[in-house]
Amino acid sequence: TPLYSSAASDVYKRQDLTTVNLPLLTTVDFDAFHDCPNLVNVSLPSLVTAGNDLFQDCTSLTTVNLPLLATVTTEAFMNCTSLVNISLPSLTTLGQSCFQNCTSLTTVSLPVCTDLGGTVGDDLVFFGISGNSVTLTVPTALMTVNSGNPDGDIQYLQANNTVTIITV
Repeated sequence: TPLYSSAASDVYKRQDLTTVNLPLLTTVDFDAFHDCPNLVNVSLPSLVTAGNDLFQDCTSLTTVNLPLLATVTTEAFMNCTSLVNISLPSLTTLGQSCFQNCTSLTTVSLPVCTDLGGTVGDDLVFFGISGNSVTLTVPTALMTVNSGNPDGDIQYLQANNTVTIITV
């Protein structure tokens, strides 16, 4: 059962929130931690499903522990400009604009992701990331899903960054 409620949403939007550690939370709705500019560390080890704008505009976010997260919808980490590394080992579905404007991102591990942005085109998943040296870990299938070419979001990342791709 989700521990999230609309009343909890207001608590999580406090400007002074720096750490979130909710080991039993399994589901959150949209805007759960949206606009928490001082949030640095997140540990949600049981979270499986998250709605839109999960950590959008959490500009200080650097550490994320989401080992069971399987589905996240649009703009989950949008504008998380301090996020450098992210590993989402259970994530299969990632919404559009998920990492948009995460300008510090250099390591992204999505080893079981089968849906990057909702289509095989460019869904703005990595929009705004440019000039970085990025290591991307994805399933082999995402490298040929677009008529024999990589998913459009991967193509965008490659066109604007130096990308090392690790396929699993």
